[in-house]
Amino acid sequence: MQHGLIMSKAALPEAEQRKWRALIDDMRTDGTLLKIMRRYFPVEDARAYVTF
Repeated sequence: MQHGLIMSKAALPEAEQRKWRALIDDMRTDGTLLKIMRRYFPVEDARAYVTF
C-alpha cells in the first residue's frame, strides 16, 4: 500500500513544494507525524501511512 503527500505543481511553486517536503520529512524523523496519525488510526495503519 503506497501513501504520501500529493502536491499540485500548478498550485504550489517548486520552492514551496520543497519547503513542505522538508517539513513533512522533519515530522517523520522526529516522530510527530506518527503521533498525529496514531490519534486517528490503529498503530499498524499509522506506521504504514508514515512510511513513504
